[in-house]
Amino acid sequence: MCFYTISVGFFSGRERFKNIAKSAFIAGVLSIPIQIYLVSYYGVIGGILSLFIYYAFNYFSLLWVNRKSNFFSFKVKSFSSVVTKKVFLYSFPLLLSQLIFLPTRFIVETFCLSKIGYEEFALFQFLGIIQIYIVFIISTVSNPIISALNRSKFTEKNKWSDFNLSIIIAFSIFILSLILKSFLFYFLGEEYYNSNHSEIVYYVLMIITFVMIFKTSFFRIITLSNKTWISLESNLIWTVCLLLGYFYIFNLQPEILRLCYSLLLSFIINIIYLIIRLLLNKILPFKIVLSKPVLLTVFFLFLNHFLLDYWYLQLSLLLFYLFFNFLFITKFFKYNA
Repeated sequence: MCFYTISVGFFSGRERFKNIAKSAFIAGVLSIPIQIYLVSYYGVIGGILSLFIYYAFNYFSLLWVNRKSNFFSFKVKSFSSVVTKKVFLYSFPLLLSQLIFLPTRFIVETFCLSKIGYEEFALFQFLGIIQIYIVFIISTVSNPIISALNRSKFTEKNKWSDFNLSIIIAFSIFILSLILKSFLFYFLGEEYYNSNHSEIVYYVLMIITFVMIFKTSFFRIITLSNKTWISLESNLIWTVCLLLGYFYIFNLQPEILRLCYSLLLSFIINIIYLIIRLLLNKILPFKIVLSKPVLLTVFFLFLNHFLLDYWYLQLSLLLFYLFFNFLFITKFFKYNA
């Protein structure tokens, strides 16, 4: 799964979304009969094995489809070239990033969750699932849409228009997630809805989600600029900040607040470091940092902090935000029409 995720990231950066869809279709057709058989006869073990087979089919079909424009061409030599030169060597920093990021977060979260009660454990797991779905949906939907709209040549101006649009999409989803808080907490029950620290945890995790989405806006730029080592550096910084935050800086109760604030600190420092590195490498123009969509997003993010208890004011804030960015959005669609 790790190799497949990295490969999808690589080919997404190269705008091979149609080929990614083809490979997913091939993997689905080939693996579904096998999955049904394994789950039916071997239960949980069969389900785990079928999941491995599905990602293996996805991974190899992805490499095959992206070998040439000819959908059915395949050569062992060229296949080997794709694997070694275009995936493993190019994406090696991304692989190391995942090998650092995922185990570190898993260890810290497991250590924390082993010290809290069932109610806090359920809250964190529930909000974690929401966070994953938000990031997955936005990353899966927004990048292909943006690339499909870009019919013109991928110029510097066009590239940063994509970046600004990604920020607008991310902030809009962030506000919507806050507006829908009452609806989501309905499934947890009144003990969570009326809990003060539950609302704090939800708000902090949604800010983290926004930062994660904001970071994905840089990923495509980093990939196209062949600067994937910057991603590895930023994840190393994230790891150090998370460990220091949880074990040394924050001493809060309940334990779940300690974890959330540590994660927030690590993600904020991570994104600040990433922006500085991109500026120093002249990948990120300074004028983009001061562009209208970015400044409006920062301002409305600050303003939203005072409206957390009023969903109708948050909705009004979102509408004002989209209104102020309306000129940019219309120019983007007009330019790519």
